[in-house]
Amino acid sequence: MQTIQGANLQAADAARPGRRPGLALAVLAASQLMIVLAYTLAFGGMQVSVGSGYVDKILSPMLLFGLGMGLLVVPLIILAVSNLEPYEASAASSLLSVMQQVGGSLGTWRF
Repeated sequence: MQTIQGANLQAADAARPGRRPGLALAVLAASQLMIVLAYTLAFGGMQVSVGSGYVDKILSPMLLFGLGMGLLVVPLIILAVSNLEPYEASAASSLLSVMQQVGGSLGTWRF
Protein backbone atom coordinates (compact mmCIF):
# COMPACT_ATOMS: atom_id res chain seq x y z
CA MET A 1 0.00 0.00 0.00
CA GLN A 2 2.79 2.42 0.83
CA THR A 3 4.51 1.71 -2.47
CA ILE A 4 1.32 2.53 -4.35
CA GLN A 5 0.85 5.74 -2.37
CA GLY A 6 4.42 6.84 -3.00
CA ALA A 7 4.11 6.05 -6.71
CA ASN A 8 0.84 7.99 -6.92
CA LEU A 9 2.50 11.02 -5.32
CA GLN A 10 5.31 10.88 -7.84
CA ALA A 11 3.00 10.28 -10.80
CA ALA A 12 1.00 13.39 -9.91
CA ASP A 13 4.20 15.42 -9.77
CA ALA A 14 5.51 13.95 -13.02
CA ALA A 15 2.28 14.74 -14.89
CA ARG A 16 2.81 18.49 -14.50
CA PRO A 17 4.56 20.19 -17.40
CA GLY A 18 7.89 21.92 -17.02
CA ARG A 19 10.80 21.21 -14.73
CA ARG A 20 10.44 18.50 -12.16
CA PRO A 21 12.36 19.43 -9.01
CA GLY A 22 10.19 16.98 -7.08
CA LEU A 23 11.84 14.03 -8.80
CA ALA A 24 15.29 14.80 -7.44
CA LEU A 25 13.81 15.55 -4.03
CA ALA A 26 11.94 12.24 -4.07
CA VAL A 27 15.07 10.29 -4.92
CA LEU A 28 16.90 11.96 -2.03
CA ALA A 29 13.99 11.41 0.37
CA ALA A 30 13.60 7.77 -0.60
CA SER A 31 17.32 7.16 -0.29
CA GLN A 32 17.34 8.75 3.16
CA LEU A 33 14.34 6.65 4.26
CA MET A 34 16.09 3.46 3.18
CA ILE A 35 19.39 4.45 4.82
CA VAL A 36 17.62 5.23 8.10
CA LEU A 37 15.74 1.94 7.89
CA ALA A 38 18.92 -0.05 7.19
CA TYR A 39 20.80 1.70 9.99
CA THR A 40 17.96 1.11 12.43
CA LEU A 41 17.70 -2.55 11.54
CA ALA A 42 21.45 -3.13 11.65
CA PHE A 43 22.53 -1.04 14.63
CA GLY A 44 19.38 0.08 16.39
CA GLY A 45 18.76 -3.11 18.29
CA MET A 46 15.70 -4.03 16.23
CA GLN A 47 16.27 -7.74 16.49
CA VAL A 48 13.21 -9.82 15.75
CA SER A 49 12.62 -12.69 18.14
CA VAL A 50 9.78 -15.07 18.90
CA GLY A 51 8.25 -12.65 21.39
CA SER A 52 8.57 -9.57 19.16
CA GLY A 53 5.49 -7.63 18.25
CA TYR A 54 4.45 -7.56 14.61
CA VAL A 55 3.53 -3.87 14.40
CA ASP A 56 6.66 -2.39 15.95
CA LYS A 57 9.30 -4.83 14.67
CA ILE A 58 8.04 -5.91 11.24
CA LEU A 59 5.20 -3.74 9.95
CA SER A 60 6.80 -0.35 10.64
CA PRO A 61 10.02 -1.05 8.69
CA MET A 62 8.00 -2.61 5.87
CA LEU A 63 5.85 0.53 5.59
CA LEU A 64 8.94 2.76 5.50
CA PHE A 65 10.56 0.60 2.86
CA GLY A 66 7.38 0.54 0.77
CA LEU A 67 7.05 4.32 0.88
CA GLY A 68 10.70 4.73 -0.07
CA MET A 69 10.36 2.35 -3.01
CA GLY A 70 7.20 4.06 -4.21
CA LEU A 71 8.92 7.43 -4.14
CA LEU A 72 11.95 6.03 -5.93
CA VAL A 73 10.54 3.92 -8.77
CA VAL A 74 8.66 6.59 -10.74
CA PRO A 75 11.53 9.13 -10.87
CA LEU A 76 13.98 6.46 -11.94
CA ILE A 77 11.73 5.27 -14.77
CA ILE A 78 11.20 8.86 -15.93
CA LEU A 79 14.93 9.49 -15.76
CA ALA A 80 15.66 6.33 -17.76
CA VAL A 81 13.29 7.05 -20.66
CA SER A 82 12.82 10.83 -20.74
CA ASN A 83 15.60 11.82 -23.14
CA LEU A 84 15.22 8.98 -25.62
CA GLU A 85 13.68 8.81 -29.03
CA PRO A 86 10.21 7.22 -29.03
CA TYR A 87 11.44 4.09 -30.80
CA GLU A 88 14.12 3.60 -28.08
CA ALA A 89 11.82 4.07 -25.09
CA SER A 90 10.39 0.55 -25.07
CA ALA A 91 13.84 -1.06 -25.16
CA ALA A 92 15.07 1.23 -22.37
CA SER A 93 12.01 0.49 -20.26
CA SER A 94 12.49 -3.25 -20.78
CA LEU A 95 16.17 -3.02 -19.88
CA LEU A 96 15.32 -1.08 -16.72
CA SER A 97 12.77 -3.72 -15.72
CA VAL A 98 15.24 -6.55 -16.33
CA MET A 99 17.94 -4.81 -14.30
CA GLN A 100 15.50 -4.28 -11.41
CA GLN A 101 14.66 -7.98 -11.44
CA VAL A 102 18.32 -9.02 -11.63
CA GLY A 103 19.22 -6.60 -8.84
CA GLY A 104 16.44 -7.94 -6.65
CA SER A 105 17.51 -11.52 -7.32
CA LEU A 106 21.15 -10.79 -6.55
CA GLY A 107 20.19 -8.90 -3.41
CA THR A 108 18.06 -11.80 -2.23
CA TRP A 109 20.81 -14.27 -3.02
CA ARG A 110 23.41 -12.19 -1.19
CA PHE A 111 21.49 -11.90 2.02
